[in-house]
Amino acid sequence: MDPFFEFACGLNISQTVTSYKGMGGDGQASFWEALLNVGDGQKKIRAKAYTESGSNLGIGIGAFIKNWMVVKLVYNLSLEIRFVRKEDIMIGSYINYITTKADSHIFSLSTGISLQ
Repeated sequence: MDPFFEFACGLNISQTVTSYKGMGGDGQASFWEALLNVGDGQKKIRAKAYTESGSNLGIGIGAFIKNWMVVKLVYNLSLEIRFVRKEDIMIGSYINYITTKADSHIFSLSTGISLQ
């Protein structure tokens, strides 16, 4: 058994897009819509978008078992990030987003096969 320690840093991105359907071009369904028999030939028109990003950090421990199996436990902390919940989109004469902020704490236990 070969134990290991890992450290990770990354980026979390939260995006909300509000759109509506309107006639696009000649009103014909796209190739994929026609092939799959879905859609109504209307084009999605983007009205407003909100994007927020934040950093995250992770630490973990694990072990290689018999050089082919991996078992690890990881803790991932995402610092405060703002996001928009579906019920917090207000549509009137203009579109207003009410944002919520939260931290995220995730523990994950995983097993896998190593290709080393």
